[in-house]
Amino acid sequence: MLKPVLHAGEVGLSSAINGTVIDSTTGKPIVGGTTVVALEQKDGDGVDRVILSTLTDAKGNFALCPVPAGSYDLVVAAVNGVGIFYAATVTTGVQASTAVDNIPVTPEPNTNGANTGPASLTGLVQTSGSSGPVSEIVALSALQTVGINGSNALVTIPLVQQSVATANVTTTNGTSCQDGFDCMSFTLAEPGVNAFVGTFSGTSTQYVQGSGTANYNVDGQPVPNADGTSVCGQTEVKSNNVAVTPGKTFPVGALLFAGCS
Repeated sequence: MLKPVLHAGEVGLSSAINGTVIDSTTGKPIVGGTTVVALEQKDGDGVDRVILSTLTDAKGNFALCPVPAGSYDLVVAAVNGVGIFYAATVTTGVQASTAVDNIPVTPEPNTNGANTGPASLTGLVQTSGSSGPVSEIVALSALQTVGINGSNALVTIPLVQQSVATANVTTTNGTSCQDGFDCMSFTLAEPGVNAFVGTFSGTSTQYVQGSGTANYNVDGQPVPNADGTSVCGQTEVKSNNVAVTPGKTFPVGALLFAGCS
């Protein structure tokens, strides 16, 4: 899920998607910090899942390859060198073998002249088997409700403080765990504002920010066995939907997985 290895000339392959991320207020690359670009496609439930992700370089450039033929959403999230988070930008309808030009990201608004920081989603992952606590690796994603083409969709917003699109936690036995479960607490830092969304149209792509309060679910998926079989009775658990604002902490509750082995 991290930055793919690129070799000389590889960004010119027909399967590549490349572009540049810029600060919408300056028209220049983001100074310092981390910018993650995720290539996403909808799964059978209509959730945008990460296929491939990478980091931009110091000039804001990125390249994703190889990319199979198809239509994708590009999701960009960023935090600059002084800790200011940016609203995510979602570019829909991007085909393989596309140069998307500049993708703007917009800093979260200031409050009384000071940026208030990200929204923090906190919770607990719990895992158990038929005989008691079982340790498992669970992949966590922050899904924001985003309006795309007239309807709402859940889109994975990359985790810029971890420099990845999704985070893995390993449950262990501890004093905070419910009896009979291993557990692990988590905190995911995400933009506290709605994403900007635009349908790709070459250099004329227009982005519009969603209205109202930003809403998130935290999604947990136990990492399967090497042969792809499930390790728990549940292959996925989503938290309740929570409305967030910048600079505050929002508990999402427990993600519980039983029947693990």
